[in-house]
Amino acid sequence: MKINNVYYIILLFITIFPIMALAEEKYSTSNYTSPSSSSNNTNVDFATNTEFIKINLSAAISNKQAGNNELTQTHTFPPITEIYTLIRDQLSSADNELNKTLIDSLKDLTSIVIKSTSAELADSAASVESLLNKTRIIVIPENEIGDIKYNMSTLINLLKTAESEYYIGIANGTIINITEHQNPHEFVSFANELLNKSTNSLNQTLASNLSKIKDSLQELH
Repeated sequence: MKINNVYYIILLFITIFPIMALAEEKYSTSNYTSPSSSSNNTNVDFATNTEFIKINLSAAISNKQAGNNELTQTHTFPPITEIYTLIRDQLSSADNELNKTLIDSLKDLTSIVIKSTSAELADSAASVESLLNKTRIIVIPENEIGDIKYNMSTLINLLKTAESEYYIGIANGTIINITEHQNPHEFVSFANELLNKSTNSLNQTLASNLSKIKDSLQELH
């Protein structure tokens, strides 16, 4: 499947969202909250950036397991130098101690990239991921975290970034940037996981509406 089909998947999301809203009103017995009254772009961006950090760390672990320390370093530095700064202010305002713990854990992880085993690096990355999960609970209201449309907004951000980085990594059918070539696979993989997590609690009517998206996303992956 060509990376251009990211647009097809996003279009499906946009098309299905209104259908989902109507179906929820008719079928759902849960405390569904409309995104028009709950979600905001700042929190969606925060959630997206925490996913970006996880994605880079996942790519770092894969490269460490392959014995490529250079690419491992390339994937571990962006979470601190680029991505962390995008969530720092919002997190420090919500919980400054958690913010300090997160940055310390990120620094510790980058310091062991060369000397650690792949298992040790994976353990360190798991600790960071656990902290990132806590940041989302602290920063993002519970009603937004449980909102399917809010989660799908995060997923769309992942897909758009996957496409962008794919075209940085590939030119005329040739890999020109191995780091950016590796990232889209991780982005789509995380998007697929997020979709599965978000739809597990949906009723059958809503879940069936997303079947085309699931199939297309799996094909893209």
